[in-house]
Amino acid sequence: MPGYVRAPTAFRRGNSTARLRLDISGLPTLRSRAPTPTVGRMLAITESAAEAINALVSLNEMPEGSGARIATDGQGEGLELALVPSPAQDDTVVQGSGATVYLENTAAQVLGDKMLDVERVEENGEEQMRFAIVPHQQQG
Repeated sequence: MPGYVRAPTAFRRGNSTARLRLDISGLPTLRSRAPTPTVGRMLAITESAAEAINALVSLNEMPEGSGARIATDGQGEGLELALVPSPAQDDTVVQGSGATVYLENTAAQVLGDKMLDVERVEENGEEQMRFAIVPHQQQG
């Protein structure tokens, strides 16, 4: 099951510090992950996710170079997605379809073989957009 984070009203103009929690059930426990190289493995970004990130950055009038940052939630039990103007010092930078995603080291380890996507869902009679962490689809 994909991990979801809802983003319809969390990012309003001028609120660039809002954070969204990513449900990563089914992924390895974050606390038990020792740092290992991510060579050959990288989070993929779908066109839909890139469009959503770019729209949120534009809506919030963020400076060039801004993007989404995925990091641990502080307790090591989940991931959060936030809009940021630039990466943290040790972040891995992933670009796809014109969008930039910054991955904190632990997030980069856990999400190396996953894709960031966005899906439209209906909740309480309202269409909502949710970011989803899904398995990477093999091309071939």
